[in-house]
Amino acid sequence: MNLRSQRSLRALARRLPILSAYERRIAETTASVAELHRSYAEFREANRLWAPIGHFYSPFVDPASIAARHHQIYGADMTKIAAVDLRIEQQRALLAELEEFARSIVFPHTEAEARSARQRYWTENPAYGDTDARFLTAMLHHFRPKRLIELGCGYSSAVTLDARDRFFGGDLDIRFL
Repeated sequence: MNLRSQRSLRALARRLPILSAYERRIAETTASVAELHRSYAEFREANRLWAPIGHFYSPFVDPASIAARHHQIYGADMTKIAAVDLRIEQQRALLAELEEFARSIVFPHTEAEARSARQRYWTENPAYGDTDARFLTAMLHHFRPKRLIELGCGYSSAVTLDARDRFFGGDLDIRFL
């Protein structure tokens, strides 16, 4: 027996506060879902792709086409790429070295803490996480470049500037393009 389909029960429900609230909530939820569907349809219409997914001009890959060509694209061994030496063991050794230093780095959590510590980067930001910042700092500390060129500018730039001040004594030429 469905409460919404029985007239006598619906009439009774309107007289009982808890059931009346339940019926009202169902109506609100139904209207909300309908609005979401309308909004999504409008969004899709307004943001039509100029090239279909999977087309070579599209920035979106068709997962089914990748899956169908998995062996052709990746081959039997995903660690082997023709004409590219990934040096997997050396990468693992470098990761182990960087990890030890990265664990010792402490960043301010909030913007207020960063300002108080006279730093530019804080971990509770929407774009560049703590682990990324730790490993960028560890790589700069490990490789000690004389010059760094970064395309774009954001939280990673703040990490780089803080690392320069902290570990390079300001002696790192940084260009943000």
